[in-house]
Amino acid sequence: MAFRIEAAKVWHWVANVSRNPEFADLAAQATATLLHPGFVGPDYPIDGTGTLIIGMNPGGGTDTPNHAERQTLFDIRATDSLAAYDRVNQVAAELFASWPIWRNNLLPLLKGAGVAPASVSYIHAVPFRVSDNAMLSGIYASAWKRVSSRQAALLNPGRIILAGKTAGKKLQPLIPIKSKIVTRSIGDNQLAERSLKIAQSHAEIIADKAFWK
Repeated sequence: MAFRIEAAKVWHWVANVSRNPEFADLAAQATATLLHPGFVGPDYPIDGTGTLIIGMNPGGGTDTPNHAERQTLFDIRATDSLAAYDRVNQVAAELFASWPIWRNNLLPLLKGAGVAPASVSYIHAVPFRVSDNAMLSGIYASAWKRVSSRQAALLNPGRIILAGKTAGKKLQPLIPIKSKIVTRSIGDNQLAERSLKIAQSHAEIIADKAFWK
């Protein structure tokens, strides 16, 4: 219960970053009004052994068109209640399961490593949408140091998987615990088993037994 209460406060804080004058420089890059703090899996362990996945950002364009997701983001921005926190986690996890990056890349990686999908958490290095992904390269470090690292500290993972080389290479030197970068395809439309680069990336990560201890 104590963890969920604190997590609800942090998720609420992330959802309000764009309204915080201290983060005006970051907020100026956003093309959406709703920030996405990510989700904590229902079976995520809080004893320092969990797996945290960090993606680059929620995507491009404006606010999500999904009504249920929009409502949860409005709610977690308005309140740090456990109900709002639980709901944003539930809806985000359900939607994430349909994303190409999950179906085609991360899920096969987790299955290969023997990690239950419900036991992982997922956050964004940059928790807002931007007009052009190319601009993310210049703000990864700042967003990590000032925003997403606070989430990671709360989650206290045993390992971190960085989704994509672009974000991964920027973040990995800043992360104090063991981490691996998983290769992605453009649009995440390639199935892991059909892409030699992704398959090799998976094989190397899965084979590193020390990473999964």
